[in-house]
Amino acid sequence: MFFFRTALLLLLGGLLALTVRAQPVVEQMAVRTLYESWQLPGGEAMGVVALGARQRLGEHASLGVDFFDAVRGNRGGFITLGMSGALDYPLGGRWAVESDLFIGAGSGNGGYELAGGGLMVRGSAGLRYGLTDKDALSFGLSGVAFPAGGTIHSAQLYAGYSRSFKVLMQSGQHVFGQTPWTDMDWTGYAPSRHEAGMLVGSIRVPANATRIGGGTQQDLRMMGIEWQTFADDSPVFLRFETAGAMGGSSAGYMHILVGAGVELPLYESLVAEAALNVGGGGGGGVRTGGGLLTAATLGLRLDVLDGWFVKASGGRFKAVQGELNGDEFTLVLGRHFAGAKRGEFRQQQPVLLVSHPLRLRVAQQTYTGLAPDWRSRPDREVANLGAAIDYFIDPRWFVSGQGMAAYAGEAGAFMTGLVGGGYRLPLAERLFVQGEMLLGAAGGGGINVGSGLVQQFNLSLGYRWTDSLSLMLTAGEARALNGPFRARVWGLALGYDFNLFTPGGAR
Repeated sequence: MFFFRTALLLLLGGLLALTVRAQPVVEQMAVRTLYESWQLPGGEAMGVVALGARQRLGEHASLGVDFFDAVRGNRGGFITLGMSGALDYPLGGRWAVESDLFIGAGSGNGGYELAGGGLMVRGSAGLRYGLTDKDALSFGLSGVAFPAGGTIHSAQLYAGYSRSFKVLMQSGQHVFGQTPWTDMDWTGYAPSRHEAGMLVGSIRVPANATRIGGGTQQDLRMMGIEWQTFADDSPVFLRFETAGAMGGSSAGYMHILVGAGVELPLYESLVAEAALNVGGGGGGGVRTGGGLLTAATLGLRLDVLDGWFVKASGGRFKAVQGELNGDEFTLVLGRHFAGAKRGEFRQQQPVLLVSHPLRLRVAQQTYTGLAPDWRSRPDREVANLGAAIDYFIDPRWFVSGQGMAAYAGEAGAFMTGLVGGGYRLPLAERLFVQGEMLLGAAGGGGINVGSGLVQQFNLSLGYRWTDSLSLMLTAGEARALNGPFRARVWGLALGYDFNLFTPGGAR
């Protein structure tokens, strides 16, 4: 198993190394979604939606992150996450052939017998048809397996949609503040603004709501993250949200939502928002049926500091095929990533580029129990696979969002979603240490996390392999704030440093 972990990280490192650039360039990205139906033992079928983002590597390859989420059947809350690599080759006209390999982990909603330890492998091959220069439809055949003791081995047809877009980025060491740049090739680039934030909230359910297995469903208390993107100076935005339960006796519940909305400025720094969302979720004994969820919200956003905002929202949350429904309330602390509007910069004109220093980490973590009742299944280590995205406020301090899922140790369905902060301290030219303090939601897989609210402390020793790649060894501790779960954390992570830029206007 150690060989598998190391080989996976080195493979991802080799692929990420292909993206190194010495100066800001316009890179092609894409978001994609697909639907397919997995055949489970006993004749059961589970409809699954995938959502992911990818970066183009060269002319024919791409690498990205994907979620798979049940939305039809009886397994709402069956969710996996992981890394995917893809190859495509044009056939002529608007047609192309495509292939894909996904390696990830997860499960949920009684899926231990289906997913075993949680490791998931999916491969596919098919055709893609370009509707426009940005939009494409695809269809083909895929195969899914859970090789760590799972019983899902399914082959099926898939249908998908993807949309490409351009970002301005530079691999390597972080840049802070504004940087003047000339001779930029803006071909295909359209300025946009983004918002990212940490959310906490609740879903208030009716008094007669029940749980899977009996009992009354309590109100859910949630923690998670959101991302919103606006095209140029449009008031319309697209959004992504993922959150997990940290209270309400529903540890293990998680949802993933995507949607669209519109904003309306009210007064100076005060803005109103309205959004419609759809997605999947469940687990933790919450009755979401097949997992398909909808949410309609109204909110107010207030800019409080340079680049930072707070937002309060309320609305209606509903499981289309299940009993979960109620009023949703959320609070968000977030940051704007805004740039110039389309008319404020031109080709060949000196431009001030606003830098957003980021680091992507692909991580493997192993939990070793420190309490006799830390899990309900046999006392053995649990291996997790996941990713983290870090935003550096300055060269040392950063904020982080992380997601992990079990892939070995008979804990399939265990997942965590954590947010927090960290500090990186250089020791030598290439050597550094960093510490992190994280808080979030976790559950599933027989891990006894109580209400689901967990904290984790990590200390890492890192070596900067190249200007953009670093390898980190991690030791730490994870524990539930109101449950018996307590475990030592041992980890190995590959970090990829890069900068996203937004044009700040003509110099």
